[in-house]
Amino acid sequence: MNITRGLPSAPLDSFPVLTIGNFDGQHLGHSALVQAVVENAQRVKGVPMVLSFDPHPIEVLRPGTVPKFLSDAQDKCDFFERLGIMEHIILPFTPALAALNPSQFVQQVLHDGLGVRQLLVGENFVFGKGRSGTIQDLIRLGEQANFVVQPVTPVVLGSEVVSSTRIRKCVISGNVVEGRKCLGRPYRFSGTVIEGEKRGGQMGWPTANLRIPPHRVLPLRMESMPP
Repeated sequence: MNITRGLPSAPLDSFPVLTIGNFDGQHLGHSALVQAVVENAQRVKGVPMVLSFDPHPIEVLRPGTVPKFLSDAQDKCDFFERLGIMEHIILPFTPALAALNPSQFVQQVLHDGLGVRQLLVGENFVFGKGRSGTIQDLIRLGEQANFVVQPVTPVVLGSEVVSSTRIRKCVISGNVVEGRKCLGRPYRFSGTVIEGEKRGGQMGWPTANLRIPPHRVLPLRMESMPP
């Protein structure tokens, strides 16, 4: 998988089939969307692509309110590559980008920057300044820019849509069973092994102490643990 930071110097010559999002957690809904991109690209002999943003838009739009995350950058790259994405575009999310209205975003980023031919996004996708663009706006603007927009139905588990927000609440509240179902796997994270007080070794059971990443969501019983 090729990773590009910023828009490429020229739109791809091939047939770009794109989705857009931050994909925190890589849950069942994300898997379904990315798989749809890859399958569509295979049918039209195109290039399956993902456009994501760094930093997370909330860090720019509402500083100080950023939630902790379910995954990190490497998790996302591994997820995209495993499912067959060939191009991952990481666009710096700046105040200038946030100020683009829906029409400007479609023209400057999707059409001029990436040369998109097909775009798959969730039915509730919003975009542009103030999140003012709806899926209906995207379909209309896509027609004008000569690309097709395909809304994808969200995955529903129980009576609720699977989302990163839902999973985050499950993990924080200790409902790891429901969180695992939405993720399609156990929730996990890694950390750096650090020296502890060696109490385990004194009892004959040496243990590894981890420095917990400060940006990650922690299950209920770990919230009170020292960093």
